[in-house]
Amino acid sequence: MLVLRLINGIFVSGASATIYAYISEFHTDRTRSKVMMISSFIFAIGAMFMPFISFSVINREWRLDLSFIGLVYKPWRLFVIVCGIPGLVCGIAMYFLPESPKFLLSMNKEEETKEVLQQMYRMNGGKDKLEIPHLLSEEDNSEVVVTKDKGSYSIFSFLATMWNQTVPLFKRKYLRSTLIVCTTQFWLYVITNGLYMWFPYIVNAMGEFMKNHPGQNRHLCMIVYDKHDKVDNSTIADCPDKLENTTYMYSLLMEILYVSTFAIITLIINRVSKLVIMVTMIIFCSSCGLAAVWIPYTSVSAILYVVLFLVGISINVLGAATVDLYPTQLRAMAMCVSLMMGRIGSVVGTNIVGALVANYCEMTFYISCFAMLSCALLILFLPRSISSEKTQSTPENA
Repeated sequence: MLVLRLINGIFVSGASATIYAYISEFHTDRTRSKVMMISSFIFAIGAMFMPFISFSVINREWRLDLSFIGLVYKPWRLFVIVCGIPGLVCGIAMYFLPESPKFLLSMNKEEETKEVLQQMYRMNGGKDKLEIPHLLSEEDNSEVVVTKDKGSYSIFSFLATMWNQTVPLFKRKYLRSTLIVCTTQFWLYVITNGLYMWFPYIVNAMGEFMKNHPGQNRHLCMIVYDKHDKVDNSTIADCPDKLENTTYMYSLLMEILYVSTFAIITLIINRVSKLVIMVTMIIFCSSCGLAAVWIPYTSVSAILYVVLFLVGISINVLGAATVDLYPTQLRAMAMCVSLMMGRIGSVVGTNIVGALVANYCEMTFYISCFAMLSCALLILFLPRSISSEKTQSTPENA
């Protein structure tokens, strides 16, 4: 199962790293950021159903004895299968979608580009044939080395292609952007994936405390320490596979906040700077994370802990900013490299938080939140998007 989960993570990471770059290629500079936020909004709506699905499946009592393979089939296994169905459907649907027209044009495939544009025109309700006399490619091709297809599919040609697409990101022109984006993605994923891995455990512990000690209050980290001590001193052989109802309630609250915030950002993203949105989100959420540790009121602390994870919205805003910072030929690779750093942050965060949270809970929150505040400062040094530079460098028509 561990091997299959690893393979699943590899393929999901690849798809999630390129999907936003792919979507952006079908839109102009004016609509690109908004459509990326709309796609994130739809994702958040889908995630909002997860607490209902998990409550309906995980908190069941049934078990199926599959003695012929030495397995006891429990509700959590069914939950994993249910979670995999949407990905399977989306993977099949992606097969029928066209290649990015901007990518085809950057590869000098003008006829194929026209075919994709014609297909898009028909799908959008166009009745007559779209006349395309000539196509203009992006100007910034100087840093990109295109590897021609000569029928060679060796590992060396693959590595050469990957090298040619990656190296330009770390040259002087894009180095600052790449370093800032990768550093920010790393710490965003440390919190949203690494620290979030312990969200059910911590929220469930707080739910148990409020249920067993009505009217009493305690600091978040003290509850975590007590829970850890009980687990260490427990002689129960089986792990509990049911969660407190409050765990689902706080999870649903988080998804509702995600949907609401994505909706607001979708409306303002073309009016307010993406950098301002990211810095505001990071400062606000990091402050809530610090307050969650300091405030002694359990229910308030739980809500602030939930709000901390809204910093994950900045990942999508940063993705929208990233595709504006690079030309078409580098855009997908820039997203892949930045999200690769994010996935590394997930692995590092999961293991470090797992090692620290039970004994150094406060320190775990302090490191995560202050690192995010430092990233908010770094974001201010991101350059303007290439689209805004083009607009300013193009003389106005007389």
